[in-house]
Formats: sequence, structure tokens, C-alpha cells
Amino acid sequence: MMQLKRVFFVLFLGFQLVLFSQNAMYKPQFKKIKKQIKKKKSKFYYPNLVKKYSRGLPMSLAEKQYFYYGYAFLKSYTPYQLYKYNQKINGIIMSKDYSQNNLQKLLNYINLELAIHPFDIRLLKIKKFVYKRLHDLQNLKIVQQQIEVIKDAILNSGNGLTAPTAYVVVFENNQYDVLEFLGLKKKEKKYLNKNTEVIEVNENSKKIKKIYFNVGLLTGRLNTKKK
Repeated sequence: MMQLKRVFFVLFLGFQLVLFSQNAMYKPQFKKIKKQIKKKKSKFYYPNLVKKYSRGLPMSLAEKQYFYYGYAFLKSYTPYQLYKYNQKINGIIMSKDYSQNNLQKLLNYINLELAIHPFDIRLLKIKKFVYKRLHDLQNLKIVQQQIEVIKDAILNSGNGLTAPTAYVVVFENNQYDVLEFLGLKKKEKKYLNKNTEVIEVNENSKKIKKIYFNVGLLTGRLNTKKK
């Protein structure tokens, strides 16, 4: 019996080490990301990652993270930029008038917003809806792949259960996307420290009480600063 318990203990310990090593492997390394996305000969050269993402081509987990987090080191990165076309987008949706003309308008407004807020999952989901209405299955699949890229990049940046293992986000809205991915609902949001925010969640089957987010890239308070 004792020997059997030891076997289970070793297996459990091994499983935990595998989980830990996976988390450590995929935690974004900002200094490397900042450097590699600028090198033309690098497999993580940002313009090449953009091409893959925009075409819905398969991307490795590393490519997904270099693409998502690399955006924070571009001059165009403005995490707190206002949404200019939200009212027009919501107006068409609320009207429920999905004529060909309105769908094209909706698509145009969404693309204008995505140029500033490229990782907004809500906008991408509306874009999926438009393509479904237009029976454009090819572009629908591309948008679904883009959502998966963002989802995989964030969910593999940590586990969100503690401040040191917080999910790292590039835009504030992605915090609420994570909650949706995990099937959780916001109860209250709190500022923990200069790099960390925590969202308390409603009672759930996972027994999770709060999710931590690293917002250092948003606030510009990480050690790796843009030049």
C-alpha cells in the first residue's frame, strides 16, 4: 500500500512539474519580443506575423504571443484610444436591419475600429456575424482564426490565479474577453498595484474567486520601454 501511494505521489508531482514548465515556457519574454519583431531575418519579424494573422494562416503559440504582445512595442500602440464608430456600429445592430448595404457599412465601421483596436474580440465577433450573413465562409474562418490567436496568446501567458501568474493583456477590454473565455462573470474590479488589476468574479463551478491581470504594458510601467 505504501509503495502504491509513493507511485501516485511521484505521478502527481510529475504532473505538477509539467504544468509549471509549460506555464514558464509560454510566459511572454518582453525583451526578446521587442528585439525579435524588429529583425527582418527573424521568424518573428512583425510585418510577417501580420501577414499570417490577416490571412488566417496557422501560427505557432510563440508566433501568436510575439504578434499579440509585440503590438505593444509599435509606435501605433495607443491602448486608451477612444472608439470613434461605436455608436454607428451599435445603431445598425440595434436596428436589426441587416440589408446588404447595412452589412457593408457595419463591416466598414468595424475595420476602421480594428485599425486602432486590433484585438477587440467583440468587434471580431460582430465581423464574424457580418460574414455569416453575407455567406462569406472564407473570411468567416479567417476571423475565427484571428480570435483564436488572441485567445491562445493571452491564456498561455499565465493562469490568472495570482499576481505573479496574472494574465498579461495589451488592451483593457481583453480582461473581459478572458472572463468570457473562462465562463466567468465580473463582480468587482480592483486596482492592486501599478502593474496589476484584479477582477472578483461571481460564484462559479470552477470555485474561482478572482482573476489577476498584468496591465504593465498598458500603463507603460514595465522595465522594457518603447524607444
